[in-house]
Amino acid sequence: MNSVDTKTLSQMSVLRSDGQTVRLGEFWQDQPVILAMIRHFG
Repeated sequence: MNSVDTKTLSQMSVLRSDGQTVRLGEFWQDQPVILAMIRHFG
């Protein structure tokens, strides 16, 4: 398993379901989270 640079990952932005942009680090700012990414091929 490869290691993950959480500092760099926390600076990345994603779109929420309501269309707002949010930094990934905001999700685990106050509590631990499980982050799952799904990649769509097709």
